[in-house]
Amino acid sequence: MMLGNRIGRINEVSELRVKLDAKDKKILCMLAQDGREHLSKIAKEVRLSKDSIRYRLRKLRQNGVIVKYYPTVDLTKVGYYTYHVLVLIDEKNKERRDEFVEYLVNHPNTKTLMQYTSQWDLNWGLVARNVREFDRVVSEVMDLFKDIIKEKDNLEIVRGYHSTNLPNKFYKEAKKSFSVVGKKPKKIKIDKKDLKILRELCENCRASSYKIASKVGLSPDSVIYRIKKMHDGNFIRNFTTVMNLTALNYHWYSVCIDLKTLTKADDSRLTEFVVNHPHIIRTVKVMGDWDLMLSVVTENPQEFHNTIKEIKDEFVDLIINYQTWFGYKEYAYYTVPKVVDVE
Repeated sequence: MMLGNRIGRINEVSELRVKLDAKDKKILCMLAQDGREHLSKIAKEVRLSKDSIRYRLRKLRQNGVIVKYYPTVDLTKVGYYTYHVLVLIDEKNKERRDEFVEYLVNHPNTKTLMQYTSQWDLNWGLVARNVREFDRVVSEVMDLFKDIIKEKDNLEIVRGYHSTNLPNKFYKEAKKSFSVVGKKPKKIKIDKKDLKILRELCENCRASSYKIASKVGLSPDSVIYRIKKMHDGNFIRNFTTVMNLTALNYHWYSVCIDLKTLTKADDSRLTEFVVNHPHIIRTVKVMGDWDLMLSVVTENPQEFHNTIKEIKDEFVDLIINYQTWFGYKEYAYYTVPKVVDVE
């Protein structure tokens, strides 16, 4: 069975690495902060014509740097929570292993699927409405592939500290500041028409309201209104861009940490540390064998070594144990899994 050449945020193929100039980097920074940013604004800040920006965006897509423009979504607002299942596979039967990966890629609950070169072979991120549904989904999958699964571990995401598509180091190199705009969300009700619009935005959040309207059977004004409503309610947190970090010469590491305790003061200290760190792009609090899961991207082993040392030095009073897993390839990355629905 062929798994194909899916490109996620990590794909360990050396030919993907692309050389960028300062203007390319600034364009990527702007799109990471707002995937729907107008070409005219990008052109003005980068000091190029709109045609030049279009050309560069086309080249960045062709070179595999830009994977997709999409919205980040708070699925808890429609009753879905995120879990991770770490899996160790018996590699003797390669065909069955490929069937397993393909099955997870196409599973309706799948949000992410990453291959590791470490203690675990796969990290399956999925959504479910509750722990009982999560247990049912995972049990069904494990039963189907019990002949090749040697070990697994479950984690549930409790809360997120921060998440970005590009590390702070990239913003600094591009001489572009990174800002997170806080807002007080309005109370909103999400219906099936909103969800249809959201799925179109997940395919390409830069698509015009006219194009989306033609696909969902609404007027462009209605589409604009509903997108604004979802954004104002913080159901759509922001619009951004999936970058292939391998093409940008980054390597991915997942770091799980076991803590003694986490007071309110410690929590504030942790938030400030991870948000401002040059290489940490995502941090979540989890339930299971670990307390924290961090996503770290670096250009070389020395940067990763320094990052781990900085984490240990900063939180020496809290850390009991930690493990690191090297991300080799991401097979799937879905903002809104197929299973997501509304009443």
